[in-house]
Amino acid sequence: MLLFGFICFAQKNIYAQETEEEIVYQIKMYYNFVHSSFEYEPTAENLLRVYESEETDFGYITPALTITKNRMKHEIELSALRVKRDEDFEGIDAGGSIIPVEGSLDWQIDVGLRYEFMLNFLRDELRHGLFVGTSVAPYFNYWNTVPKTSASFPANTKVFGTRLHLIPRYTYDISNKWFVDVNFPIEVVDAFIHRNYWGNPILSSNERVRTDIQANFFDNVFRFRVGIGLKL
Repeated sequence: MLLFGFICFAQKNIYAQETEEEIVYQIKMYYNFVHSSFEYEPTAENLLRVYESEETDFGYITPALTITKNRMKHEIELSALRVKRDEDFEGIDAGGSIIPVEGSLDWQIDVGLRYEFMLNFLRDELRHGLFVGTSVAPYFNYWNTVPKTSASFPANTKVFGTRLHLIPRYTYDISNKWFVDVNFPIEVVDAFIHRNYWGNPILSSNERVRTDIQANFFDNVFRFRVGIGLKL
């Protein structure tokens, strides 16, 4: 909150002191590296179960648009866009007829956006830039599976959430048009609604659906991004 208040105060003073400047547009392509690890302790529902997860993504590309005016930068990034369809089937040939053994049709959809406001603490005429930014990153994840045998049940998961980041950033102008952007998004909070559906007909309608609301602060997530940008 103190950082947000400081940035807002600095923005008002800059606009009050500087003359009106033209708007500058920049496009970027980010290379993202993400490493995360989680551990869930036993709960009252299951005192014996401990869950641990560790994941490393060695690189994916995301586009972004930056708008600069009076040293204030506003950036919009398409942080995730993935649609995946996976269908598999296994059966036994029993004299001309196929007896299904297992298989399913699976869908996965991931969509994410990020808006960031950032402030430059160095003079504009320098080739170097030192920024501190705050960002809001809403996202949506969807998984759905439809089995092809009666031995399994349809299921799906929906996650609606948003992440808040604090982002220190360094930029360097290679030329009048091209520049490099290096930053480390620090995840302050990840708040989301998690909904699971399991279509087991034995369960009641209430038992088939479970909805959880969570907010995780300062998760064990390390993010590193390198961007190549072009001033339009």
